[in-house]
Amino acid sequence: MLTAGDVTGDGIQDLFTTDNTQLGGDGLFKQYTGLPSGFFQTTHSWQYFGGYGSAVALSDVNGDNTLDLAAGAWWENTFLFLNQGTSLPSTPTWTSAYETVVEKIVFGNIGPTNFEQTFTQYYTPAIGQRLFYLPYRQIQGIDTVTCDGVLLLPSQYTSSRDEGWVTISNIPLDSVVVTYRYSPSQDMIVTNWDSNIGNYLYYNKAIDENLSWVSGENYTGPDLECIGTLNWNNIEPGAPVIGNFTVVNCGDSQSLLSWEILSYPKWGNWSFTPSSGTGLSAGESVNVFVNVVAPPEENTRFEGNVVIVNANIAGDFCLIPVMLKTSCTSSYHYPLSQRINPFLEKIQSGFSFSSLHYCFNT
Repeated sequence: MLTAGDVTGDGIQDLFTTDNTQLGGDGLFKQYTGLPSGFFQTTHSWQYFGGYGSAVALSDVNGDNTLDLAAGAWWENTFLFLNQGTSLPSTPTWTSAYETVVEKIVFGNIGPTNFEQTFTQYYTPAIGQRLFYLPYRQIQGIDTVTCDGVLLLPSQYTSSRDEGWVTISNIPLDSVVVTYRYSPSQDMIVTNWDSNIGNYLYYNKAIDENLSWVSGENYTGPDLECIGTLNWNNIEPGAPVIGNFTVVNCGDSQSLLSWEILSYPKWGNWSFTPSSGTGLSAGESVNVFVNVVAPPEENTRFEGNVVIVNANIAGDFCLIPVMLKTSCTSSYHYPLSQRINPFLEKIQSGFSFSSLHYCFNT
């Protein structure tokens, strides 16, 4: 069995596999870390021995906005590996009390329904894009899908509640909007081949007892806000300068913000660390460090804006104002006597006063 999801927190899907010793494998549950190219590392970066490994599933079990791994095997316990932030632990965080011939593991809210909320996700599609990943997986279900303002029929889209994606039959031009239901109360169901035992249902008590969502409220997702300005005065032409600003998710309590820097001034040489991010929880912020090499022109004022956008909601953006003023380098590089002497020499040589140019900062 295979499943994929971002466990390392870099916005890239990681691959998880099972392996069965009865079928000639090494019996390991494995993680293959995702690459920016869209493929995976060829050797696994995490493993755990399961013997007759048969099932893997990803879900945010403890409500910390990171994906956790559930794994099972034939005639074996079910295991949970809670995400440590960017990686999984080497041993299970939780182990079921019962052994069974695990067939499949799924998550979702069994009830009550007030533990569920409705989310609206906005997309600005790339050219030809028809596959869209939701911020959450193991969702309760899709309510509506709209393409370029037109409500699609159920026959015009498909979805995976386990993997948290939607595909549409139309090729969108401007926008796709998906309304769906999700609950942080991720109860776990384990199906098996033990006909004399039946399937297992494990209630997520930790989340149920601490859930603070407002019943019936429609959650609309993340809200991008930015704090700061970039202002540099009296900078030597060609010199490096540094600055910073803050990106904040001011959205709903369960929202996750994906953001990126869309544009910045054409003058100078710019770099940002980081230049984008995913999975920023509501109320949390990230500091963006800016490095700029000033333009070569002397005594010039440069202005502009850094534009940061919410990657999933069209029209949600913010501007960081920028100003850089370069100095007159000649006033720094030479003492006063060296500046006056050539001046007098040129006067004595018959040069007109207006042909001379010296720059002094005030």
